[in-house]
Amino acid sequence: LEEADDNSFLLCGQKNANYMLTTNVSKQASEFYIVQLTKAAKNPHAGKTLLNLYTNGYVNATTYDAILKYNETSSDYYIAVTDKYDKANSYNDTAVNTSILNAGGSMSNELAMDIINGEGPDIFLNTSELGQLNNDRYLVDLTPYFSDLSIDKYFTNVVEASRFDGKLYQMPICFSVEGIVTDQKYAGSSGIGFTFEEYKEFVSGPMNGKDVLGTGQVQYFTGLFNGMNDKFIKDGKIDFTCDDFRELAKYVNDIVPDKVVTNDNADIDEFRTTYFGSFYGMMDYFSALAKQNGDVTLLGKPSSDGRGPMAIAYTSVAISADAADVNACVEFINILLSDEIQEELALSEHFVLNRSSFRDYGMLAVECFNGPYG
Repeated sequence: LEEADDNSFLLCGQKNANYMLTTNVSKQASEFYIVQLTKAAKNPHAGKTLLNLYTNGYVNATTYDAILKYNETSSDYYIAVTDKYDKANSYNDTAVNTSILNAGGSMSNELAMDIINGEGPDIFLNTSELGQLNNDRYLVDLTPYFSDLSIDKYFTNVVEASRFDGKLYQMPICFSVEGIVTDQKYAGSSGIGFTFEEYKEFVSGPMNGKDVLGTGQVQYFTGLFNGMNDKFIKDGKIDFTCDDFRELAKYVNDIVPDKVVTNDNADIDEFRTTYFGSFYGMMDYFSALAKQNGDVTLLGKPSSDGRGPMAIAYTSVAISADAADVNACVEFINILLSDEIQEELALSEHFVLNRSSFRDYGMLAVECFNGPYG
C-alpha cells in the first residue's frame, strides 16, 4: 500500500518472519511497518558514476541490501538496477523447458550485442546459466581479483567448480547442490556417484526399473551433458569424437526412452525414498533426512567417471568486459562475500560460501528442527 504527494511517499508493508530457523515463537510473528520517505533537499548521490546492474530471475532481499550498502558507502559510484532485458513469457506444461531455453538464448544474445556495442550493463547477477556470455569478449575473468580466497574461510571448491575453461567469469555467492538422494550403500565404486553401467544396474536392481531422473531423451541427455561437459569442451573448443561423449550418447540412446511413460501405481519402498533432488538450504536437507530416517547421501548423476553431485551457483555475479570501472564492480562482489552479508544470506535459508556462516546456520537449524517447532 502506498500514498504519495509531491514531496513524500507513505509506504505500508509487512516483513515476513523466518519461520524455519527459530526456537522462539515470538520471532515467528511477522512485522508490520509504516515508512515515510521524504524528498531530500539535495541528491546525496549526485555526481557519482552510474553502474548498471542486470538481474536474471529471482534476487533475494539480502542481495538488494548489499546494493543499498554499496550505494551508501561508495563516494564515487552508484549501482542502478535495469530491467531492460526482462522477458515476459507464458508457458504451457508441455513447452515450458523449450520456452525457458529460448528466452534465455534470446536474452543472452541481446546482452552480448549490447556489450559489443558498449551499451550493456556493468554488473550481471545470476547469469551463470547464460553460457554464451562466458568468454573474454563479454565478461572479465575474475581470477586475479579473487586468487587469495582462503580455503579456511570459503568453500573454494564451489568457486573452482564455477570456472569455465579455467576462467572465473561468474563468482558464486550462494549455491545449491543437486543429485540423487538415496542410501549410501547404493553408491558406485567412486563412492560419490555412478558410472553409466553402475547406474543402469542401480535402476534395474534396487529401483526395480524406475529411473529417478525420469525424463525423455532430450532433457535427460542435456542434464548429463551439462554435468560432464568439461570432458569434451576444452580451450574453447568442442570435441565430440572423444570416448566420454560416445559413452554418454550411447547410454541415452540405448537406455532412455524417447518420451516419459508415467506409472501412477508404482509402490516401491526404495522409490519413495530415492529421488533426484536439489538442496538450496538446510530445510531441504532435513526434509531428505526425514524421508530416509536419517540415513541419506547425495550422489551424482551417471557419468563416465562416476563423479559426485553438482554444485550450482544460483546467486552469482559477473562483470562486463566493458564496465565503467572493473575495480568498482569488484568491490560490490566483496560486499556480497563479506561476513555480514554472507551471514544474512545463510539465515535466509541459503547455502553460502563462507564456512563460518554456513556452520553457524547449520547449528541453528539443528537446534530449531530438534525443538518444539521443528
